[in-house]
Amino acid sequence: YRRISEQFRDSLTFLSTKKIRLPIYDFYQYKSILVCLCLYKKGIEMKIAKNTIAVIGAVSKDIIIQKQYGKTNIQTGGAVYYTSQTFAVLDTHVTAIPMLSKKDSLLLDAFNTRFIQLQPFWANHSTSFELLYPDEMLNRREIFLKETAGSFSYDEEIFADLKDYSIVHLGPLNYEEMPTAFIKKIRENTKGILSLDAQGIIRLANNEKIIYQCPKDIGEYLQCIDVLKVDRDEAAIITGEEDPYKAISALIQFGIKEILVTMENRGSLVYGNGKFFSIKAVQPKKVVDTTGCGDTYTASYLSHRFYGFDIEESANFASLISSKKVENLGPVKRDRISKALPLRNSFIENRDVAASL
Repeated sequence: YRRISEQFRDSLTFLSTKKIRLPIYDFYQYKSILVCLCLYKKGIEMKIAKNTIAVIGAVSKDIIIQKQYGKTNIQTGGAVYYTSQTFAVLDTHVTAIPMLSKKDSLLLDAFNTRFIQLQPFWANHSTSFELLYPDEMLNRREIFLKETAGSFSYDEEIFADLKDYSIVHLGPLNYEEMPTAFIKKIRENTKGILSLDAQGIIRLANNEKIIYQCPKDIGEYLQCIDVLKVDRDEAAIITGEEDPYKAISALIQFGIKEILVTMENRGSLVYGNGKFFSIKAVQPKKVVDTTGCGDTYTASYLSHRFYGFDIEESANFASLISSKKVENLGPVKRDRISKALPLRNSFIENRDVAASL
């Protein structure tokens, strides 16, 4: 299918110039390209979604300092980056809507554009963080906000097609990035699942240093959300409950359908369909970089759910993929998960065959 994707790249480019969007989220469905080409030649107009997952958020310039090892790395970051890259590694086509300044457009070069369609939301500035890891325990860090891109506003030209997507994921990096009015507008125009990583909405900057505080309008945020990802500390900040079971019970009251609470090396607790699922952590062979681990978990979970797996299977898959992410610097690498993908692809192929009978 990789060979076929190369053969039809020119056709895809041609169709995109004609504002025709293709129903392709996986090149197992490459024949649909031929169908679209034939229909177009016959003058039949089409408007079908190409990608079925969209990710929205500010891309950031991350300065990562590992004090214990004397290392400093500058790299592309942000939830929109790590989730999109994870979707791409998992062969899931996604539309990424990153907010950044045009002068920092080189940050977009880090995105895997083979599986990621970029629709930048241009701002006057780009968000920049300094992430300081003071010791060898890479699950502890101090975060400093050096610059912010500001807030998203609802741009009809960029966001009008959200109704065509099965999943829309929101990954704000700080509270001001996605105002309540923006979230409500996205909810209003999203017919599919709306998911949120709540990390950003409880982040406030105090003299550059990031502090965590639950905003007063948190209820208005959460009432719009179908799938919520938080870690144990974030859940406690939002609900006031240290026990993750009690925290989830409190979050359910907002009408959230699926809730993911990650707990580092203690695994995760997931809720959905009226049930709790305790998911064991998969221990990595080594710990190199934990930045973006939560985003990797979320994208792996959503990708697996998108392909038809149930909640527990998806959470276990997310635990595996996120454990592999910490073994390398930056987003998860394909060679780290080479054994996991054939198992899923085999299931997808068999399911599609069964559905076609």
